[in-house]
Amino acid sequence: MNRVSWHSDGFSLGDETFRIVKFGMNHDETDGAHVIFKPRWMIQRYEALIKSLKPAHMVELGIYKGGSTVLFHELAQPKKLTAIEIEQKSLPTLEKYIEGLPANSLKVCFGINQADKSRLVAAVDQEHGGTALDLVIDDASHYLEETTQSFNALFHSYAKAVFTSSKIGRLVMKSQMTSAFLTKSH
Repeated sequence: MNRVSWHSDGFSLGDETFRIVKFGMNHDETDGAHVIFKPRWMIQRYEALIKSLKPAHMVELGIYKGGSTVLFHELAQPKKLTAIEIEQKSLPTLEKYIEGLPANSLKVCFGINQADKSRLVAAVDQEHGGTALDLVIDDASHYLEETTQSFNALFHSYAKAVFTSSKIGRLVMKSQMTSAFLTKSH
């Protein structure tokens, strides 16, 4: 597993450089760094989570500029990471990163709403071929209803663990009750 190396405006991981951005900051990728819209503490939690779980099959819901996708791929070095994004957009730094990867270890599926159960499940089935998911990271809609729909679609059928970052902020292991997912953690 690669380790995060912090510097003044972001961090490095493997050969990749990341720039942390906040509201009101320039979010373009002209400097070649991957833009990531997460605070340092959250990145540290993801690093610890991925180190603990060692996920081989992952899904990320909501990718914004794709920086978190590269982060998760670099941290976990999974057999397969599928990223789902509602928007249809070009992400040059993510596309450049994917070009340098072994075939089929990272797939981005654009134009899929996390609440569209049939398209979400079809994409996961196509990319993971029925293999149980080790980790699903949901940072997509930021709305409880859509989050619950994707949780119900993926967790019960595919996932061993789910982590939702922005809405609930807690890890849910398969052995816990679904109600744990709906409890807000501070």
